[in-house]
Amino acid sequence: MELLNTFKLKLKQARGLFPSRLPVGKTEFEQWSDSIIELYSPPGDKRSIKFGLCALLMRLNQTEAFKSKAFFALCLYKGAAAQVAAYVMEEIKAEQRAEYEAAEKSRAEAIDVQVQNEGV
Repeated sequence: MELLNTFKLKLKQARGLFPSRLPVGKTEFEQWSDSIIELYSPPGDKRSIKFGLCALLMRLNQTEAFKSKAFFALCLYKGAAAQVAAYVMEEIKAEQRAEYEAAEKSRAEAIDVQVQNEGV
């Protein structure tokens, strides 16, 4: 039974590679977005995924009425990777800022010691 379910999922994923009509109406959007979530398990909670799908839909050109579900799944994965990369970059910047400030403090202390020694 599990083999049959796996086969059905893979078949649906293969169908998702082909362009299909974009959803028109809330009911269609819910079914369409739920099918992307079911087929490709994009990262994030359901609400965030649907928000991302809305953003992607709104960025499409006016003449793009057909797009593959796989396209949207890949965009969601790329978006998640970009979020992680941005977070890591911010961590690195904070570390560099702390290192720079520590080096500046050390330099200032060294200058103070030098000035005190010259004054003696």
